Amino acid sequence: MGTNVTYHHSNGKCVKTENYSDGCSRRTESSLKSGKVLSESKHKSTGHKNW
Repeated sequence: MGTNVTYHHSNGKCVKTENYSDGCSRRTESSLKSGKVLSESKHKSTGHKNW
């Protein structure tokens, strides 16, 4: 699968960004201390469509 995953640490949080080949992206923020997910957001870019 065409998935690109990047991790970014800032302010005691781990931000995981997953970019999919179909133009979707998912961003998950979790606490570095507890590992608990603080927020999750999904985006669908309208520019890329693979049908």
